[in-house]
Amino acid sequence: MWVKTIRSIQSMLTALYRFFLYRYFEIRNSWCIWFAIVNRRARALFKKNPLPLSTEGERIVRSLRESGIATTTLEALFLNERAFENMTHWIKTHEPKENMEGKKKFLREYFDLIPDADLDDIFLKYAIDERVLAIAQHYLEMWVQLTHYHLAETLPQEGTPVQSQRWHRDPEEKRILKMFIYLNDVDEEAGPFTYAKKTVYGQEYGHLFPQKPPEGSYPSEESVISTVPYELIESMIAPAGTVIFCDTSGLHFGGRAKSKSRFMFTASYHAPSFTEGVRYTVTQKTKEQLKGRGPAVAFALSGKRIRTEPLHH
Repeated sequence: MWVKTIRSIQSMLTALYRFFLYRYFEIRNSWCIWFAIVNRRARALFKKNPLPLSTEGERIVRSLRESGIATTTLEALFLNERAFENMTHWIKTHEPKENMEGKKKFLREYFDLIPDADLDDIFLKYAIDERVLAIAQHYLEMWVQLTHYHLAETLPQEGTPVQSQRWHRDPEEKRILKMFIYLNDVDEEAGPFTYAKKTVYGQEYGHLFPQKPPEGSYPSEESVISTVPYELIESMIAPAGTVIFCDTSGLHFGGRAKSKSRFMFTASYHAPSFTEGVRYTVTQKTKEQLKGRGPAVAFALSGKRIRTEPLHH
């Protein structure tokens, strides 16, 4: 009897906890609270001292605001800097990590789960480049933080799509910006990133299958295809060196590699309010490297809370 009573009380407390947790995030994630109140300091910093956009950056931000996604190339972003050559050389001279504990078994990771932020790293160098941060700032309309970055090979596999291979919205934030860099040619066999345009909050189809803070949303493939116009669903088949900027609060999936691998670098940018925290470590060496860098770069690496588990979306 006592066991049943204790279990009943535990179930009731769990239900109450979930109820209040979800109500908290529902209120916190409402646009007026998230944008105007929770992130007011980051917005004030942006208003006072925004990073300037290049001509290419302006085009990218316009496209993001119109459809939630924009594409460019490493050459267009970083003129005459041999970014692609340097990144691919790094891959050729490094081995992937063994026995990674990540939840995505279809990925072969090249960085530690929680890497030390070394500004000499060629990938982090471009992830916090002011030309990239400017795009993130102007799209989110606030100073932003880099929340995680990783390099992975997507491995071919059979079976039903799982996790991020399914249609989904990333959780919690009203706006999220990610930068994906293809480091090999990506066709249908290599699992191209696929995006449903105009599905970001405030856009034409932003109301479909909304996030359920603090969780995202995983609608069925049939429901997405039947409600989002075919012409708005874009499979990002593209050559090596392509850069994709997108708001992953919009509907998307990726990584359904069939017979070919896909090498891709990912960097994520969030508002400072992002509750999952950052997934890298700022060391004393990082702090020394930041000396002389602009304040926006230091702010981008100022996240305090470190995740100790893989991202769940």
